[in-house]
Amino acid sequence: MKNALSKLTLLCGLLFTLSASQASVMTFNFSVGGFSDGGTVTGTFTGEDLNNDGYISSFLFKQSDDFVGTGFDETLSEVYTASASFSGIFTADDGSQQPVTDLTISNDLTDTTDMFVPGFPMDLFFLLNYKLDGGLLGDDEYEGMLFGQADAPYVFGLGQFLPAPAGIVFDAPGMLPGGATLTSQMILNGSNGSPCQGLTCGAVHTVLTDQNFMPYVGGRSLTNSLAVVEEVPAPPLGFLIAGMMVLVCLKRSRDIENQS
Repeated sequence: MKNALSKLTLLCGLLFTLSASQASVMTFNFSVGGFSDGGTVTGTFTGEDLNNDGYISSFLFKQSDDFVGTGFDETLSEVYTASASFSGIFTADDGSQQPVTDLTISNDLTDTTDMFVPGFPMDLFFLLNYKLDGGLLGDDEYEGMLFGQADAPYVFGLGQFLPAPAGIVFDAPGMLPGGATLTSQMILNGSNGSPCQGLTCGAVHTVLTDQNFMPYVGGRSLTNSLAVVEEVPAPPLGFLIAGMMVLVCLKRSRDIENQS
């Protein structure tokens, strides 16, 4: 009986540990103000620090050159879902302005079947790297976010670390070795190559194509602010399950003791 009780105690301990560990998935809300025409970006992302490096990271289809010496792996994907919404005004190169009130970008990184073309997912233009220090997103040299979908004309980007996807890249001061996207080009140009330390930290914009199918910016709004990030308290489901298991184990152990 003692041997059975010992085995039961060990099993219950393992089940408690495994159940409680399920609470490692985290959800964050973020907001960005300071846009040139008074606009704001709000959003959320959910993920977990699978490799315990202190960052939640997701890099899809990024160029290896941008990761040399950073300690990050360009294939890392720790974000499950994310979304961002913008409300404000876009300004075009000709000075014309357009109110934007319904711009929302949603990314589901768990769906590997939503291909734009074979081999390239809809979330091709997604990137997120947030240091889990409870602070702003964008003040760390390796922090950045880029929300976009291959079949949608809107992109939002912010931060200092914005690796470019393979393909068309643009020249900009202070760009990463792999080049710059339209989004990071605007941020780098607006801050003279020092994003979040100069005049520009982030940008929201449309993407259009000319007669040669080359992408260009139709309208934009820039910000000199960083992203305020707040973790959403998670319901203690893992601990509730673990607690129920403990109660079951205690009852079972008493039954074993009463039989002995």
